[in-house]
Amino acid sequence: MAGGLLATAVATQAASAQAENPFAGIPNLEFRYYDVRGTNSDEINASMHRRGPHNGEGDGAGSTDYRIAWSWGRKVTGSRCEVIDPEVRFSAVVLLPRLVNERKQSEEVQLGWRKLIAQLRAHEAGHARIAYEHAHEVGEAVAAAPCGKEEAWGERALDRIRELQADYDRRTVHGLVQGNIER
Repeated sequence: MAGGLLATAVATQAASAQAENPFAGIPNLEFRYYDVRGTNSDEINASMHRRGPHNGEGDGAGSTDYRIAWSWGRKVTGSRCEVIDPEVRFSAVVLLPRLVNERKQSEEVQLGWRKLIAQLRAHEAGHARIAYEHAHEVGEAVAAAPCGKEEAWGERALDRIRELQADYDRRTVHGLVQGNIER
């Protein structure tokens, strides 16, 4: 029973840390910002539309570009070849808007901005978390690949992660209905 209580306490603590910082527990993140201006929601939204990321799927307020790289070795014994020592590296760059002169905005604009940023950070953290939590699958695929097929099998695993990302965006309507949707 003590193990169950400890596991519950640890899970509760992790959930609390993630609520405070949705990026908690995700390593190798870099944050970049672009400035937006405006004194009301229409002006701020127009500024985000002009200055925000343009990724081919429409304009967004933020983006998470992740990189999953992998390498491996081979052990050849006679005619037998074995994939050994697969390594996977994860990193991500998160792009978010930054409101110029936020403290000089009206209280209403500040509250709306903080709500938007919290929702946007939660959404982008979801993308980073999906990539990070599934990166090991690339290493597993490479390790299971026959010699000469490592890259292709790694790419297939990466394609699955891309599918998870697209599904996440569909389910959250690109973060508009972020709420309590599971990844």
